[in-house]
Parts: sequence; structure tokens; C-alpha cells
Amino acid sequence: MAKVIVRGSIYSDDMTSLTGWAGADVGTGVSDLITFQGKTCQRHSAGASGYTVRTKDIGSFGAQNCYSLCTYVHNVGAGVYNRFGITFSNGSYDASFGWQSNGLFIRNAGTNETQIGSSLVVVDTWQDWVFDINWTGKTAVVYLNGQLNATGVDFSARGSATANGTVEIVALQDGNIVGYIDYLNIGTSFNFSVPAIIIY
Repeated sequence: MAKVIVRGSIYSDDMTSLTGWAGADVGTGVSDLITFQGKTCQRHSAGASGYTVRTKDIGSFGAQNCYSLCTYVHNVGAGVYNRFGITFSNGSYDASFGWQSNGLFIRNAGTNETQIGSSLVVVDTWQDWVFDINWTGKTAVVYLNGQLNATGVDFSARGSATANGTVEIVALQDGNIVGYIDYLNIGTSFNFSVPAIIIY
């Protein structure tokens, strides 16, 4: 797959080190680094009776940020507790995305969630995502493999007291959830119509 680098980078991680990623795995959950299909990745495996958590404070997010990442989900289920997920927090709100067998979702209040697309998540396939997040408007635009898939995705109901600039990666616990992230890049702007990204 192509690697997407967002212009105005404030954070770039090729997942070759867990430095700064605090682990809080529970039960059979294991989060670690692994070379998988020729890529050095952060792997999250919930196991039969556990879950994984890795968090990192990368500084702070502004009024709008773009997040590009590459994922591979080997086993996911349907529902908020059967997901491989990533959450970005700006101190007031969470933009929390989950890869599930019935699509890509974003968390709302409590365990409520909004489906972004029912067929976007393909198991056992590397997928490049861009989440263009407007923190002021509390909405997101979603691209998959360079194609626009959703606009105006609302997360205003998902309040947060987590520190601004926190990234959290999880595999939640029901059904041996396994997911991988190959890279994570965070920038300040993004536009496919101008040379705002580099693909190689």
C-alpha cells in the first residue's frame, strides 16, 4: 500500500518503537511490535478474555488536524466491544474510530456509535485511512485509500477529559480481536487536490 504523509506534520510514527507508548493491557491482551508481512507494526491482540491499550501524548492538537494511518484487521466482531480502535483526544472531545466486521464506526456518548460505512473495513487487507478532523466543528471527513467516503461525521456527543494530544490504540475484548497499525502521521492540513501529501 501507499504511505500517506500529511503536510504540516506534527507527529510521525513508523511503528518501529514503542517508546512513549504507555501500555495497559489486561488479561490475555497483548500489544507489542512485530514484523508482519514485511512491515514493522504495532500489533494488538485481545485474546479470549482481555483487551489491549496503548496511549501516547504527542503534544496538542489545533483547530483542525489530519490523521493518516495504515491498518490491517485480522479478526474483528460487530459492536463497540468487538473492535480494533483508535481515539484522538483534544482535551474536550474524543474522535474515536473503530474497525468492526460490520463497518467503520465512530463513538458517540456512552456505548452509542455511528456507522460511517458498512463495507469499508476489509479483513486481512492493508488499508490506508485519512481522518480530517475539525475540532472546532467536532466533525470528521474520512478517506480510504485516497477516496472520499464520508463528510460531516459528527462526534460532538463524545466529551472527554483526556489530555489534549492523546492518542489511544485498543483491541477490545470479545472474540480474539487482532489488529495492526503500520504507521501514524498527524498533520495540520490535508487536501487531495493540491500537493499536500506525498505518496510513495
